[in-house]
Amino acid sequence: MVAVRVPVLIVGGGGCGLVASSILSNLAVAHVLVEAHPSTSNLPKAHILNQRTAEILSQHQLWEHIVPFGTPRKQARYFRYVSSFGGNGPLDRVPLGKVSCFGWNDEPDVDEENDALIYDRDSPVRGTNLPQIRLEPILRLQAERRNPGKVLFHHRVVGFAEQEDHVVVDVVNQATGETIQYLADYVLAADGGKTFGPALGIELAGPRNVGHVTTIHFKANLARYWVDGTMAYWLVNVSSQEDAVGPSPLFGAEWNTLVPMGPTWGPDCEEFGLHLGMAENHPPVESLTDDDIKHRVRTALNIPDLDLEILKASRWNLEGITATQYQTNRIFLAGDAVHRHPPTTGLGLNTAIGDVHNITWKLAAVLKHHASPSLLKTYQTERLPIGKRVTQWALFTFLNLRLIDAAVGLFPGGKAVRATNEQIYQQLLADTFDGAARRAAVQYAVQSQRVELGAHDLDLGAVYPGGALVADGSMPPVVDPRGIRYTPTARPGHRLPHAWLQGSTRISTHQLVDQTGSWALLTDDSADGTLWIQKAADLEERRGLKINKARIGPLGDLKDEDGQWAEHSGLEACRGGAVLVRPDTYVAFRAREFSQKAVDRLEMVFL
Repeated sequence: MVAVRVPVLIVGGGGCGLVASSILSNLAVAHVLVEAHPSTSNLPKAHILNQRTAEILSQHQLWEHIVPFGTPRKQARYFRYVSSFGGNGPLDRVPLGKVSCFGWNDEPDVDEENDALIYDRDSPVRGTNLPQIRLEPILRLQAERRNPGKVLFHHRVVGFAEQEDHVVVDVVNQATGETIQYLADYVLAADGGKTFGPALGIELAGPRNVGHVTTIHFKANLARYWVDGTMAYWLVNVSSQEDAVGPSPLFGAEWNTLVPMGPTWGPDCEEFGLHLGMAENHPPVESLTDDDIKHRVRTALNIPDLDLEILKASRWNLEGITATQYQTNRIFLAGDAVHRHPPTTGLGLNTAIGDVHNITWKLAAVLKHHASPSLLKTYQTERLPIGKRVTQWALFTFLNLRLIDAAVGLFPGGKAVRATNEQIYQQLLADTFDGAARRAAVQYAVQSQRVELGAHDLDLGAVYPGGALVADGSMPPVVDPRGIRYTPTARPGHRLPHAWLQGSTRISTHQLVDQTGSWALLTDDSADGTLWIQKAADLEERRGLKINKARIGPLGDLKDEDGQWAEHSGLEACRGGAVLVRPDTYVAFRAREFSQKAVDRLEMVFL
């Protein structure tokens, strides 16, 4: 058996593990990644990459490789809600409403709370849409280029043991049968909860078996039916053909979701993902023939003669669970290993990337002796509450879809009430006062879906109430319970507010923290600001850190281009304050003036 010593072993080569690998490479941390599967995902899976993920991947020079393949904004303006995708009957293809999504809509009729200008104001980058089947090969290529020969697919973990000063992990090369024993200082388990969490006895709390969803990935030409600018369709089929996929007892009708999968976007899209609602009578996909699956696609879309090719069919369990423990002394769990929930709001992969953005800089700091191992304990402190929040939010927004059923007036049940549901649609479309009232209610219910599709605070507003930071005693901003309105602040524990700064070039405050694990100190152009710069230089020398320093003001290195830094920094009422930013662009410290007491508090960040 070959034995290999390595500072960090990443287990899992999905989006979470691959991003972690590229970040560790940028941080100059030696590591190996092992993944049991021979290649990246063959399922569409997650596809929304939100604004915070765009910031993280931009910082680590990955975003530039992804954006060219993502959905152009003009093809991702709306989620549309319709009675059916195809069909020519009076109850078919009835628009129930539309909602702008994720700040991608540049059209002038956008609701002011989901306006693209708000998203542009709050971040230097926008998110995009790219399914994992197209994203993961890009991430794998970048990880392999940055860490040649040490991103190992088709390598399965068969056992591990955590020791006092390392973790022993046995890995089988499934191509050769050879066993490699890794002696890792630390393990990052991005394994989807398949290996480390269960073996460690880590409990996952929350509702399980909420339902099962069948996903069918297929090729077809849907240009005839596709409305330009559509991100996805939610379909309520009440007038489906015979032998339709039956409705779920939880829903008023059978909800199906149709999502484009590229590689071309808009009406010319070649591939799609169809999520069939949670009907209990869905047969296991393993028992279905190719013709059976095609029939279900044609039925769900209400296009009986559709010519299509099935690429993959799968069935997966819907749950809302969060780990009660994110780490041991030397093993750190991330992504699906610690939070699994409905895909609404697209929080799964995005939160996973936030997990590894948090732990990787801390591992680098400890391994380079810039910080004590106690820093690693803050991973669970900071990220576990975020996992709980996004899991609860995903369940809430998933159940919020039922408002549309109620507004339409659909009844739960199976085929026995189908005629009644058809009558309800007829009443909905009638040129009567009742019909007009129903249509107004449906529009209101559809707009309520902005809590899923415009949850700007869920994208950018993750807050660490404790951890690797020093509180400044200030009160946090009020959180919008709808998750829509995000309030920027430089309060410790919050994401650094974006503001455009002008020097020799125009940069964002976020660009003051680079991909090498640097910190940033932002102060003003006063005499006390100069003292903060000197203090940062002293810290760099004593602790071996890199701190990018910026004096913001008319006489400083950078000018506050439009006043956003003054507005959100919390330093506008005084002179001589400073903000210290961590390598993950979270605020670690803020002081409104220079003093020995403030300097002592700054030193506490590094204890």
